[in-house]
Amino acid sequence: MRKTAIFCLLFSLKIDKPEYRKKAIDFINDSDEDEEVKRWAISGLGQTYQNSKDQELTKLLFKKFNDLNEDESLMNGILSAILMINGIDNRQQLLRTNKINCSASLLMESFEKEFELIKQRVN
Repeated sequence: MRKTAIFCLLFSLKIDKPEYRKKAIDFINDSDEDEEVKRWAISGLGQTYQNSKDQELTKLLFKKFNDLNEDESLMNGILSAILMINGIDNRQQLLRTNKINCSASLLMESFEKEFELIKQRVN
């Protein structure tokens, strides 16, 4: 129930409180956590910190993306959240990819230049 509450507070209400952010990051980093909970946490952070260009959060998400143990749908969510945090919303993602639910590789290909610029900015 607490996990659902964190998702609602971040995703639906976009309430930016340090304790909600920390809890969502804890869910993402917990190797024993359910993949669905991780997806909720990533999506919630992407929505809440949309267009913030938050470097710490962007670095964390790139690190998680580079973890080869993560599943495809989680990797897609990570890339989408990175784009959202850095000013490219879901609508722009949809228009560029022409798909509601695309693969991580299609997102990488469609936003290759943007990902390179974001990586340069946070490193």
